[in-house]
Amino acid sequence: MYSSLRLNFLPKIPCNLLSFGYGGKSSRISRNEPYTKPLAVIEKKMASGELNRKLTQLRTDLFKKYGRSNKLPKVIIGAEYRKKRAVDHSGKCPNPLARKLEKELLKIGPLRSKGHHNFIGSCCEVRSSNQIMIKKNFLKPTDISFTKAKRTRTGQNKHRCPNCQIVFG
Repeated sequence: MYSSLRLNFLPKIPCNLLSFGYGGKSSRISRNEPYTKPLAVIEKKMASGELNRKLTQLRTDLFKKYGRSNKLPKVIIGAEYRKKRAVDHSGKCPNPLARKLEKELLKIGPLRSKGHHNFIGSCCEVRSSNQIMIKKNFLKPTDISFTKAKRTRTGQNKHRCPNCQIVFG
């Protein structure tokens, strides 16, 4: 479950120890170059298996509670920051709302008003990340990784709305 890319730079390493390309003399860096060329490493953040199990459990619990009625939430998602995990569904804007999350949402428009695609603050991403950000108030919304959003009825993957793309990156 791919959720985001992070770009990390290695510390300054002597360039004569790094090689690029397919090998051979032409791909080695000159031994005379200073220690200034960092190597970029791309690291993928993946949602844990435990978080995916919690998401599946939430989906079955919602079906037990609502059946196939029209009150069944549209979308569910899991959020994670290190060992803290939360799953939630779309619905009303949470109250209380984490300060940093509220600040980012207000950049789009007033809470509970119509945003780019749907109502601001009612997304499952906001609800699940809010559970983590209230406990860890130093977090920024971009620090949290998510599972793929899933439709509750069918289990199909769903793209994130433009509001959430602005807030969570």
